[in-house]
Amino acid sequence: MKKVIALFIILTVAAGPLFRGLFFPYEMYLSLAMLSVLCACYGIMKLVRKEEWHLRSVVVYGGIGLLLAYVIAFGTAVNMRGNIEALMQYAVYLLLFIVLSDFFHEHIQNLPWMYFVPLIAIGFFAAIIGLVGYTRVFPELDVTVNGRRIGSTLQYANTAAIYFLLLMSFVMGILLNVRNVLLKGILAGVANVMFMALFFTSSRGVFLVVPFAVLLALVIVMPKGYRLQSLVYVLCAVLPSLLSMEGYDANSQIKNIVSASKWILLSGGVAGISAMLAALLFRIKVNKIIRYAALGLCVIGTAAFVFVNRQAIVSYVADVIPDHIFKRIRDINFTTTNVVMRIEFFQDALRLLKDHWLFGLGGGGFASLYQSVKKLYYAARLVHNHYLQVFVESGILGILSFLTITISAFVYLIAARIRLKDPKQKVYAASVFVAFLSLAAHSAIDFNLSYTSMSFIFFSMVAVSAAYYRHVKKEKEASEETKQNPETKTFSWRRALVPSFFLLFCIPLAFFGIRYSKAAWYAERGTEYKQELNLEKAVENYAKASGLDPLQAANRAEMADLSLWMSKTVSTEAEKREWINKALSEGEEALRLDRYYPYYNRIMTEIYLFDGQYEKAAEQAKMLVYVQPLVDKNYELLAQAYTEGALVLLKEGNTDKAKEWLLACEDLEDNENVTIKSATAFYMGKAALLFGKYEKATELLQTARKGSTDLRIESDRLLYIINEVKGNEDLNKKYENVFYMGMIQSTPMYKEIKDILESGLLQ
Repeated sequence: MKKVIALFIILTVAAGPLFRGLFFPYEMYLSLAMLSVLCACYGIMKLVRKEEWHLRSVVVYGGIGLLLAYVIAFGTAVNMRGNIEALMQYAVYLLLFIVLSDFFHEHIQNLPWMYFVPLIAIGFFAAIIGLVGYTRVFPELDVTVNGRRIGSTLQYANTAAIYFLLLMSFVMGILLNVRNVLLKGILAGVANVMFMALFFTSSRGVFLVVPFAVLLALVIVMPKGYRLQSLVYVLCAVLPSLLSMEGYDANSQIKNIVSASKWILLSGGVAGISAMLAALLFRIKVNKIIRYAALGLCVIGTAAFVFVNRQAIVSYVADVIPDHIFKRIRDINFTTTNVVMRIEFFQDALRLLKDHWLFGLGGGGFASLYQSVKKLYYAARLVHNHYLQVFVESGILGILSFLTITISAFVYLIAARIRLKDPKQKVYAASVFVAFLSLAAHSAIDFNLSYTSMSFIFFSMVAVSAAYYRHVKKEKEASEETKQNPETKTFSWRRALVPSFFLLFCIPLAFFGIRYSKAAWYAERGTEYKQELNLEKAVENYAKASGLDPLQAANRAEMADLSLWMSKTVSTEAEKREWINKALSEGEEALRLDRYYPYYNRIMTEIYLFDGQYEKAAEQAKMLVYVQPLVDKNYELLAQAYTEGALVLLKEGNTDKAKEWLLACEDLEDNENVTIKSATAFYMGKAALLFGKYEKATELLQTARKGSTDLRIESDRLLYIINEVKGNEDLNKKYENVFYMGMIQSTPMYKEIKDILESGLLQ
């Protein structure tokens, strides 16, 4: 029964990439709940059988340290709900590690068919989905392609690329060990299809990793007697792709899926046949001296041929690789936009760490605060470096714990590769090492491990590494002797307490996983209704989501935004007031839950402005420009709050504060982050007019009237007042036949501003 439960756990891990990589909340929380239940079942089986747990691993302590770091981070977290999410994820990852490392400690021989095969099979299916989606024949699969880059079921090209790369390493592990020639051919074909999907992701980062992680590392780390085979089989799987890339790409662009499929079959078929021929050749028994002599001649001959024909080979490769992919390969350098932006991400993370290195900002902390420190404008919720991501979120204890887990896995796999006695197990350990190295290295330049499915694979490989390490230390033999000892059936605190802790973790994780997954489902429906402009249905679904997940600020912010929208469409004053009150209530609660997130601050600023609460609007707008200083719209809202609020203050007789706000509005001109556009220019021009600075006001209002129709109308009305005050009535004649300027002198706005100017209060 334990084997069945472990298999279901591995199938859950393997299937993760098929469901948008478990990146989005609905699928992610559901997967956390499923794994929690399965891990609980495994723990119960251990308890029923009175079996000891194999927990002696540095990784367990690293995992506990990481969880403790996120618990401590609640004291400094800017987004409590985001920190709960991160804590849930790492708790399930630790449970996954404990269960799989315990299981494979006793069943390491089952690793190929129980671990490699499910991941390879589902990865092959994902590769097919990506390659079919690239043809654009089926609109339902358009989400698997971004431009001309395959994202497959993960819907993100870079992570899809590293996913296929690590699976190719698993394929090579099995291919080297199986004896059946036909099966070797099939596996080589599978690896070829994965490589085709990988190549059409056009991922520069993975293009950098491929030569070292696969063509070099996979060969080097293989045990003696397998290195040459490894190199040959890798070439058999990869090189046939050069025959079909151009044909597949050309037919995909014209949506000829039949012809495109033929090119894929050709490539996979040639790879399979090449691997089978190579397998037959390797079975020929040849004297070692003759073999090494032949190998040396082949290497020298190949090197000489490549050197002599290097220009022709480069020209051929450039011709067969599709232009858009070859351009991305050729552009790999430190000046490309992607590299520059990643460096900017890392620098912003370090700026946040400068003040928060000890305890971190909690889960989601980078998303809430990165815009307050960035120097270039970009939109990204993640650091694109998982190690920095963990550091920003959980502080020094968190990053040290995560590095402990990662480094321990490397040490375990290296030790297993060196000290294992069975050559086949050495091959499997080497293939896991290369896969783990690829994912760990690439996660330093992208957010792969923010995909829950990729973290499942990451921690499952950590579990395999720990199981191998225990196998090397002969713990398996010791445990087998213990099983034969009847004393093991007596009471043990370890046997009693570990399952108890498992249930203590698993039950709430499963409960909240299901609850949050259902909430995310309602939130997705709310977003769909919002896009369809069915506002009441959208509010209804967001309300259901908020009821299930009351700490999630995003749902409340969306309800606030929609309520503001509804208040502008209803016909009666009572309905309008009701919607505004709801907007105020939900918006303020969203900010209480995530104080620094720019979107929530912007929504709340707009609500206060619409409701005429200018003092609150000004304070909120100041917070908005603090957390998001590079967005022009924010300064428009701040200028509006200052100017319109100053008019209210003047009515109330608070002249000093009105002057303060109008001066603050004028001072925006000196802010290096402010680009004065039409709306901002209008409010700054209005402030200058109130101060009697007519020349400056005219200049700003002339800029403002180039904007929207509403801005042109309001700007012309203010320019009319300026002309009148300055005695330039002739300039106002041009407005005589303009419909929106009729009866201007009887408008409240005209009277209000004229009274202020004539009173001389601000001059």
